[in-house]
Amino acid sequence: MSRQRGFSLIELLLSMAILAMVIFIGSFSFSIYSKLWNKDIANYNKSLSSGKTSVLLSRMFQHVSNYIVHDKRGLPVYYFVGNNHSMSFVTRSPLISDSPLALVKLEVKTLSDGNNILVYQEADLVGEDFFSLDSLPAMKYKLNLFESPNIRFNYFGWTSNEQRMLAFDREQDEDMVWQPDYSAEISGVLPEVVNLTWGENEPVLFALQHDGAIRLQYTGEKRNGE
Repeated sequence: MSRQRGFSLIELLLSMAILAMVIFIGSFSFSIYSKLWNKDIANYNKSLSSGKTSVLLSRMFQHVSNYIVHDKRGLPVYYFVGNNHSMSFVTRSPLISDSPLALVKLEVKTLSDGNNILVYQEADLVGEDFFSLDSLPAMKYKLNLFESPNIRFNYFGWTSNEQRMLAFDREQDEDMVWQPDYSAEISGVLPEVVNLTWGENEPVLFALQHDGAIRLQYTGEKRNGE
């Protein structure tokens, strides 16, 4: 009759030590994988949010209105004003309301951690048209679009109304340039392109539509000898 032999204490302790090492390595590997996964998901969600924002902004910029207001002298001017960290204009395709016409403002704000956040504000202009640069309506809606380091704008267009007129006359070989600040009151026309850049991403360019009124105005001025 054979005698059955069990595990010795040393064999049992050694097996438990090996099992503990396997569990530790597996837990450590899972922890690293989980952190990397969560980081990838966060980056994906951030990219998705930025992508959706770009699509919405593209539609909004495509429907920018050649909106005319009165300046401080009472003269009619197009409304568009912007710098590196904010811009304001009128669009026929706002992001929040279903209004056919709205005043919007995009503003870059700095958070406590040093990151930037792009904030969108909107005011419905139906029944509340503003006719002066000194009487802008209060914003009714607000939306945080996305967070990222170093969000910034710049603009491609004329630097002044005089430069634009001279270029039309071909008296100067000047053309439109990229600018950190833009005012349709000074240039006499909306910018041709708005550039939005954030982080290390490639710039996103938004082309603006023009109604051709400025060329009609120029033709009228030349006809009247101005």
